[in-house]
Amino acid sequence: MSRSIRCTLALVFFASTLLSAQPAIQWDKTIGSPLDDAPRHLEQTSDGGYIMGGTTNSGIGGDKSEYSKGSLDYWIIKLSSEGSLEWEKTIGGPANDSFSTIHQTADGGYIVGGSSSSPIGSEKSERSRGNSDYWIVKLDKNGDKVWDKTIGGPGGDILNDVRQTDDGGYILAGSSSSGIGGEKTEAELGQFFSDFWIVKLSATGTLEWERTLGTSGPDGLQCMTLTSDGGYVFGGNQGYQEQSSGYYLMKVSAAGTKQWEKIIGGVIDSYGYIYGYADINDVQQTPDGGFILGGTSNQGAGGHQTESSLIDYWIVKLDADLSVEWDNVIATAWDADGKGGNYFAKLVQKAGGGYTLLGYSGSFAGGDKTEDSHGNGVLLWSSDFWLVRLNASGTVVWDKTIGGAEDERAYSIGNTSDGGMVLMGSSTSNAGFAKTENGKGGTDFWIVKLAPDEPSLPVTLKTFSAKKESTSAVLSWQTTSETRSSHFEIQHSTNGKTWTALGAINAKGESSEIWNYQYIHSHPATGENLYRLKMVDTDGSFALSKINRLKFAGDFSIHVYPNPAVETMTVQAGDWSKVKSVEVLNSIGKAVYHSGSIPVQTINAKELPRGLYFVKVSLNDGSVTTQKLAVVH
Repeated sequence: MSRSIRCTLALVFFASTLLSAQPAIQWDKTIGSPLDDAPRHLEQTSDGGYIMGGTTNSGIGGDKSEYSKGSLDYWIIKLSSEGSLEWEKTIGGPANDSFSTIHQTADGGYIVGGSSSSPIGSEKSERSRGNSDYWIVKLDKNGDKVWDKTIGGPGGDILNDVRQTDDGGYILAGSSSSGIGGEKTEAELGQFFSDFWIVKLSATGTLEWERTLGTSGPDGLQCMTLTSDGGYVFGGNQGYQEQSSGYYLMKVSAAGTKQWEKIIGGVIDSYGYIYGYADINDVQQTPDGGFILGGTSNQGAGGHQTESSLIDYWIVKLDADLSVEWDNVIATAWDADGKGGNYFAKLVQKAGGGYTLLGYSGSFAGGDKTEDSHGNGVLLWSSDFWLVRLNASGTVVWDKTIGGAEDERAYSIGNTSDGGMVLMGSSTSNAGFAKTENGKGGTDFWIVKLAPDEPSLPVTLKTFSAKKESTSAVLSWQTTSETRSSHFEIQHSTNGKTWTALGAINAKGESSEIWNYQYIHSHPATGENLYRLKMVDTDGSFALSKINRLKFAGDFSIHVYPNPAVETMTVQAGDWSKVKSVEVLNSIGKAVYHSGSIPVQTINAKELPRGLYFVKVSLNDGSVTTQKLAVVH
């Protein structure tokens, strides 16, 4: 809900930032069947409505009017501009068909893509070539089938996306582990590994060319974008022969010729190991000829990634020469109870610059997140949609948590013709919080329409910093203009979950000059202290600043060694009698070891897979200390 300045301790960025309010929810719609439905993609159509699709294994019931055609089918749904159901179609063969994407075509119809292992039957007119093939279905404007095409090799081929090209044909992008056979004319590049497989079809579905591209390692294509020169850029997860983890980009011409490739990622550590991962989910060309990349990262700082991440959004802006202009890890405070993780889905570019990011998060407020996830405390792994706006320089402007009482996972976002946005994902919740309708059964489609952004709040925050002076925390901030500004409430937390007001300072109210403010917190807590500003207008509207952190040492500390650990790890505490329990959590917060009521100092590391862990020491007074540790074998 705020445009903020990233500050770490006393480091201050002096870029002036204008606060703006979050967009309001106009309506939401739950679409589902009696069983589980897996939504994947949505976009606005030329009539102002919405087309969407996913995979279903359900028969008739709820919003579904047709029997299933096989074990899994494509489910295509058309909504009006107000969210009313206009029509829906079940499309499939006799076996498994897994939906990936749908886009409106120039003739007002739709191109649908996914993967299939079905033989001939129902809507499928051609037999499968291998374990799984690309399956493309062309629909008219009413959702009726025009033609379908099965394209594959003798192994497994998984389609990620299909787009209409300037010549009226289609470009298909996915991953293949097939050798030569069927429509595939080139051998795999790495034995037992997958490659990028790019296929070009004519407007009527005739194969024009196909290319097998990638490295000798495993390459999983995740996303694509059409470029201004008629070519294509593909993004995926690269093979590890380079001993790095990152986003793998490849540019291909309109004729299918590879033009360049680039890895945007981290580096290995001094022991020669890669910890964590970076999975790209979206790549888009920007108006300046560069690219914006979005994905999920779980790796330390290094290479192109300037900040460490647990499971967080990682956004990278490239210029037209493919140099990194900026990157930003959009992160939350790590929760020692194992709840959290922020998974990036897609982004949209905004008029005038800036980006809106969509994913899902199970985290409490903290870091870049200003609101708790709604399902926290109810379900261990529940999550909500997490929407984050960045300005053109990559700075967080505002964020918004949208969900019900159980589990929501976001997959698709689009700009709308009225200046708002539409979001789609899955939901297991009944009505509650942002959700206005009960579930239909199992997992449903959930669509949320957002209004255009509200006008900016009348405060321009130039700086906000926190620094230690002896045993006190000194908070300082500076505004360059104020209109109808009432006061600043200084808020404090030790866990990012619950916040208390330390005090309030009256604002200048009306000012076009630089104005300085300061607040001193005389008795901060031992350990981590989180601070933020609540900036309140005279009409009661408000915005929250970015969260700053300060850590104050206490009389208790732990040390876990050796780090990295190979066979055993030892926990050394200042006073072992104060220790209640010791846990080891993996990189997604799941406990893989618990000492029970009698904690021990030495833990067997040989049974743990190689990777990144967190040793959590709980004390008798209820406080918790956590230390990061790597395990290598």
